[in-house]
Amino acid sequence: MAKEKKKFNLSTLFLFLGGLLLLIKFIIDGGIPSPSTNIFEFLVGLFVALVIIAFYFIFLFGIKNYSLTIRVFAPSVLILILFGNYSVNFINETVTGIFSIFTKLSMLLMILTGFVFLFLKNKILGYVFFISSVVYGTIIFSSAITVSIYDAVNSNTFNYMNFIIASVLAVAVVLLGLGIYFIIRNKKLLDI
Repeated sequence: MAKEKKKFNLSTLFLFLGGLLLLIKFIIDGGIPSPSTNIFEFLVGLFVALVIIAFYFIFLFGIKNYSLTIRVFAPSVLILILFGNYSVNFINETVTGIFSIFTKLSMLLMILTGFVFLFLKNKILGYVFFISSVVYGTIIFSSAITVSIYDAVNSNTFNYMNFIIASVLAVAVVLLGLGIYFIIRNKKLLDI
């Protein structure tokens, strides 16, 4: 009985918070469209949102055959695959193009290594996931800061919703990366 309580640790908490923030990012980033535009789009969007939210919580609390770490990380990887993309903007077209390449590469590495890590539980895959998630989160947050400063200086407006969405996504992927980092650093991978 004492062993079961011990399994919820800092790495699991980071993975849980990262997944929850990805879910929040999905919802505030248009996960449920407005009913005033088109009722059919609203119903489809509402259905998709309910399926994603239900899948996350059913997988987390309803499946008992897997460890808590897997139950927390697996739906987070799925939400990351479906809704984790972000278009960076660094005002200058050349700079934006360069950072877009790094963003796409780190996103691809996160998806591949995160998905495969669920099955193989390899330390190298975990480290690649951690590094790529930190790179992805840093680029996204830097892009949001850059656009916010540019808008505040040039147009005296601040698009707080885009900044919040980018910040939530950046924190979510970094938390997922930290969760995996603490797992591979502090646990035997076969116990995951």
